[in-house]
Amino acid sequence: MIPQSNPEERDATLRDVTEQLDVDRFVHSLPRYVKKLRILPDDALHGLPFAAIELLSETVERAYCGERFLISIVFQPKKRMAKRKTAIGKPLLVGITTGCGHMPPLQKTQQQLDWVQQWLKKQGKKCSALFDEEASTERVCDGLADSGFFHISCHGKFVQSEPENTGLCLKGPHGDEILNLMQLSACRFEELRHATLISCWGADNFILPGRWILSLPQLLWRAGADGILASLWEVEEDVAERFVKYFYEGLEKHPPDIALRRVQERMRKSA
Repeated sequence: MIPQSNPEERDATLRDVTEQLDVDRFVHSLPRYVKKLRILPDDALHGLPFAAIELLSETVERAYCGERFLISIVFQPKKRMAKRKTAIGKPLLVGITTGCGHMPPLQKTQQQLDWVQQWLKKQGKKCSALFDEEASTERVCDGLADSGFFHISCHGKFVQSEPENTGLCLKGPHGDEILNLMQLSACRFEELRHATLISCWGADNFILPGRWILSLPQLLWRAGADGILASLWEVEEDVAERFVKYFYEGLEKHPPDIALRRVQERMRKSA
């Protein structure tokens, strides 16, 4: 919907959508004590970065929706009741350091996952990570079946009109594999509380006939995940490394929506 590579076009598109949705009037109609928004987008609005919408009538310079509110994207009107009580369940860490097809190696994935392992150890959760050929689609799906926490760093692939070729780029004993949308649609991950997808296009989506939305976050949520963190656009390794550290450090004191907003503010100020 909105190309990342052209900031002027991106900003113009966001302003146009803001005006069409009358976001300013809606925001000003809310009491100031309203701090959270749970957004169930219309099919055409899936993929819109709501946190980046500029509030044009705010008095401060360059005020954004994500600065005023804690924003979560949801897939149904009512909040799903969670039966789980543990903060972090059994972890599953996956890293693909080699290239995939024409895509280059991911040189910082190893140290990113090393840091996440140390962070989990501080939370009392020891685990090893699956790297490269260890991380086949079959093994990752099997691991997700009883995991409560999932972190993956890999290339992502989005092929328009081809959900069977869209997903997370993994490795198997015979070479490149894709954990695709069709495979995930048949899975159940009842214990999964949180998933972090450090991959390009991880939150991009298909709009199918009947206004059905098909995406990695939507399928993981329907499979049982409570919350998913994923990127709409391409991921830069240097940015991802800092983002992961700031976000997980924030989880030590805050719920995911607050941790996310704090890291977004921190990253924006350091840009």
